[in-house]
Order: sequence, then C-alpha cells, then structure tokens
Amino acid sequence: FGLLVELTLTPALCSGLRIVTLWDTLGLDLGEDPQKAIPLFKGLSKAQCRIVAQMASLRDLPEGTPLGHIGDNEREMYVIVDGEVRVWKPGDDGPIELNRCARGEVVGEVGLFFGERSANMDIAAKARLLRFTPNTFQRLSRQRPRIAATLLRNLNEILAQRLSEWCGHAPILEEDMALTNMAQDLIGQARAVLTRAGQLS
Repeated sequence: FGLLVELTLTPALCSGLRIVTLWDTLGLDLGEDPQKAIPLFKGLSKAQCRIVAQMASLRDLPEGTPLGHIGDNEREMYVIVDGEVRVWKPGDDGPIELNRCARGEVVGEVGLFFGERSANMDIAAKARLLRFTPNTFQRLSRQRPRIAATLLRNLNEILAQRLSEWCGHAPILEEDMALTNMAQDLIGQARAVLTRAGQLS
C-alpha cells in the first residue's frame, strides 16, 4: 500500500507545486540592495527579496511595450526593478502624462485591487519589472507568511503615502473647482443680461 501511495498520490500532490531551487533564487538580479531601493521590500533580507521575486515573475520589457489600457480587466501590479514606466491618459490635445515611475516604484495597484485599469501604462525606457497577482500573495501567505505580512504592510504604507500626496493636492483642486463655479456663474449672469437686452431692444 505504501508503495502504491508513493507511485500515485505523492506525484499527484507534488504536480501543483513550484520547486524553487537555490540556483533559481541566486540567479535573480534585483539590482543593488533591493531591500533599500524598493520600498515594497523594506524589512526583508536580500535572500527574502529574491524569494519574493522567484514566486512572482520577473519580466524584461523593451521601450514602448504597453502594460495596460484604461478599462482593461487585469488584476496585477508591477514593481519597477530597473527602467521607467509612463502612466498616462488620453486628452483632447494628445496624451496627458500623469506620472513617470522609476526603480522601486509600484504601478498598476488599482488593477490589482479593483480589477480594472484606471490609466494607460507603457514602458518609457527598457525596464525590468516584477509582476504580482492575487495568486502571488496567496502563495506567499501559505508558504512564507512572515514575508507576505511584511509585503502587505509595506504596500499599505505605499498606498497611504499616495493618498496623502493626493490629499495634498486638494487645495489646488478646490481652487480649480471654485474657478469653474465662478465661470459658470458669470456665464449665467451674462446670459441673463443678454436676454434682458434682447427684450429691451
């Protein structure tokens, strides 16, 4: 019976496992001090950073490669190891660049959490990216729970910082909205004056 289990059940159980060898882990190039240069890796050792990279997927992409378009249903985010990513939206007079991200920055996190892209992304300069999906975090939680907890805490801090930056723009946005409302009021007043003038004439 034991032999039967070894020949049937054990291979079946192992077929779904991804074996990470020492050679695979050491062969990953994340640049110098990834735990310092990449905020998502803060608090990890170099070896742990390589384990994360191995359980995610490392992609080398040439300049001009599209990463996603507005409305795409893609639950994935990227961490930039090298190179640059441009984030943009279409405008009446051409593309409007929202951000240009470099080493260490996270892009596409909206798609990871909500499943739909809120902006376009493409490679601005030859880049090496780490691709994360919900499955990546699930696997890390099962196999490396401490590493997963550190990553999620760091990601929470990154998102909180971004929210704080957006809140910092609030006074400017409020001013723009106030100017728009004033313009609408003036247009309304001008229309009333012209209507009255037409009636008098």
